Amino acid sequence: MAATTITFTYGINSVVLDTPDYPENWSPDLDQWTSQSIGGAIWTNTRSTSIILTPVLHWALMPDAQHTNLYAFIFTTVVGSANAFTFTDWDSTVWDAQYLGGMKEAEQSDYDAWKIDLKLRVSTP
Repeated sequence: MAATTITFTYGINSVVLDTPDYPENWSPDLDQWTSQSIGGAIWTNTRSTSIILTPVLHWALMPDAQHTNLYAFIFTTVVGSANAFTFTDWDSTVWDAQYLGGMKEAEQSDYDAWKIDLKLRVSTP
């Protein structure tokens, strides 16, 4: 059975959040670098050893207290994208994750509630 919360953990610090409203946007990517030479040849270099998933977790009404805890976790504990952390999803799967964005674009959607589209980068477990 799916959990009603998700957890982000870094060392001894963790933040527990309500399960996102729309947790289905997981796009698979390979980390690749592509360039074209003067003669027109295209060069591609794959920089990842496995598929990288870039989920976007959506909350329409995240409580203000959870928003404050998540903001502190992202910008103080893991220092934005500087440090990887673990992400335990609604199916209790543990992923290695990295923050890609979304907190700065969060909007207050209701009194004491926030609309957030949190972008992560996770490696397949």
